[in-house]
Amino acid sequence: LSRRQRQMCIRDRFTHPKPHPEAYHIAFRTLGLPEKFRSLVIAFEDDPRGIMSAKAAGLFTCAITTRFDRATLAALEMAPDVIAESYAEFATLFGLSLR
Repeated sequence: LSRRQRQMCIRDRFTHPKPHPEAYHIAFRTLGLPEKFRSLVIAFEDDPRGIMSAKAAGLFTCAITTRFDRATLAALEMAPDVIAESYAEFATLFGLSLR
C-alpha cells in the first residue's frame, strides 16, 4: 500500500440500502481506477449487510469484530476475506505500521 486513499460514499448518492452493492459500486467508480483493480480495493465493515454489499461489489472485504463475533462473520454466506478484532490487527496482518 504505497499510496493510501480514503473515500467516503454518502447515503444521498445511492438508492438501494446494503446489502445491495450499489454503494460500493459508486465508491469504486469515484476512485477512477480501471475495473481490473476492483478486487484490490479494500472495504472495512463491521456489519453482515455491509460485508455482503462489499463482497457482491467485488471488493476485498475486511471485517472487524466490533459488533459481531468472528464465528458469526466467518459463517456468512458471503464471508469476508479477512476478519480482525482491531485496526491494529489489520495493520499487523497487512504488514503496516501504525504511527
